[in-house]
Amino acid sequence: MEWVAVLSSVATAVSAVVIAWQALLTRSALTLTRETLSETRVTRLDSRAPRVLVGVPRYPSTEGAEMRQFTFGGGQLQPVTKGTPFMLPRHEEWEIRWLFTFNVMNDGPGSVVPEFESGLRMAVLEAGALIPAGEAREFTVSVNRSVEEWIKAAETGWDDDAPTTDELSLSIHGPNDSDVSDRWIMRLRGSLLEHPVGDRTGWVYNNELFNSLKIETQREPRIYWESRANNRTIRASGAPI
Repeated sequence: MEWVAVLSSVATAVSAVVIAWQALLTRSALTLTRETLSETRVTRLDSRAPRVLVGVPRYPSTEGAEMRQFTFGGGQLQPVTKGTPFMLPRHEEWEIRWLFTFNVMNDGPGSVVPEFESGLRMAVLEAGALIPAGEAREFTVSVNRSVEEWIKAAETGWDDDAPTTDELSLSIHGPNDSDVSDRWIMRLRGSLLEHPVGDRTGWVYNNELFNSLKIETQREPRIYWESRANNRTIRASGAPI
């Protein structure tokens, strides 16, 4: 009765394959269900998240710079006029402060309060301002650097491989524990200073429209929170930015 034993072995093998296949289908169905639920939650969070537009000048004007003799205090700020000369080491610790502005437009729904992160050299002057739905607000950024630092930035230029003069991030978080977070990064490259015509050793202040300063803006991928308090995010394929 060897054929009976053979048939029994085949039946056992087929049964094992069927059971494994059913388990695989069950896991796949559960995975698809979780993905569908995640996509549904992402769509719901997107629908109630405010639509925010950040307008930053790519090539800002350098007009209105001020200087003083001691970095971080000491001495009164005074306007810097076009062509003002600077040299090292005489002016290396002089501070030059420059301001630029950008706009944040909130298309709603709901109000937003932008949050900013920066170093000591770059700061937003009106942090904590609320922007209601349908309104825009202008923000002013103060950049404070020594003459030595401005010269170093001028020497490296603003190619993609050049180091940034400074960096500022803007974040907007929804009000709920399960919500979204958006983040923009502004990178300032270049300098207020340049070589005067025919002189590769000296440095002067340039307040013309066309200068070496450039602001690069990068929007980070949107974060979808299952629970911000517990630091749990939602992962869904094809989630929009």
